Amino acid sequence: MLKLETLHRDKYICQYCGENLILENIEDIHLDHFVSKINGGKNEIENMKTSCKRCNCSKNYKDIEIWRSELIKKFNKNISYLNSYGFNFKIVKDYKFYFERK
Repeated sequence: MLKLETLHRDKYICQYCGENLILENIEDIHLDHFVSKINGGKNEIENMKTSCKRCNCSKNYKDIEIWRSELIKKFNKNISYLNSYGFNFKIVKDYKFYFERK
């Protein structure tokens, strides 16, 4: 019941990357505890976010700000690599998750 409520509330969209999730691939649709259970998060809809498998596995139990800084570091490593081949991408200073852009 909690999963269906959360999916419906989030319109079957990963709240981190914005990917539209297809119900036929139910094994790829995850629910994420925004505040992980290990960090005191509750198993309640207010603490749940619809997530794709990739984002949920990447975030794992991390605090959102720690995960954000890891992603920015990864993005910038890739950008630096591409720029070394003549591209001119800007370094990422901040990253907004899908739920923050709505």
